[in-house]
Amino acid sequence: MFALSRLRRWFRQNQFLGAYSAAMESHNVYERTAAARFALDIADGLDLWPDSAEPRARAVGKLHYVLGKGYETFEDDESQNFSRMALEEFKTATSYLTPADGADWARAMIALSIAYASSPEGNHVENIERAIEAAESALQVLEPERDHDDWLNAVVNLASYYVGRRREINSENVERARRLYEAALAQLGEAGTPVQRARLLIGLGE
Repeated sequence: MFALSRLRRWFRQNQFLGAYSAAMESHNVYERTAAARFALDIADGLDLWPDSAEPRARAVGKLHYVLGKGYETFEDDESQNFSRMALEEFKTATSYLTPADGADWARAMIALSIAYASSPEGNHVENIERAIEAAESALQVLEPERDHDDWLNAVVNLASYYVGRRREINSENVERARRLYEAALAQLGEAGTPVQRARLLIGLGE
């Protein structure tokens, strides 16, 4: 009986590891989303965490992030429901991940900021403030050189939130946004794509 219990545990752990790997590595958004959901279902019932896996909280947080990224790409008659689901997944992801998780936590915070800023529900002014708080938090652990793409993503989105905020607050937000766009443009240098440079230049011209 004991041997059978160990075999079942081993089987579930390996099921989790396979689903987790698919959720992180698949190039198909539907496969990633389904694998993340399956991995989370298994994780809930694992009494012993696999030795070869990332720490439980980090792994669970990353799976919720993958789910959120999947939901935000789904578009059909229920796209608003998917937007709401994505926001909830990002909130859950950031409850498991911490600043000690570095870029993983920052990516979840950036995704949370975007979800808040684009949410059609709730108070728009409050959502923008939450988006600003999340993006600023992400930037606390990101370095321009080490985390180039994530840092640019956070900076550009934060600048856009300040621009969106200016009608409710004051022109100080416009200046903050301008400085962020200029910092991002300087960091981008010659390595950026024409689309990236155009987005920054458009932001500067707003």
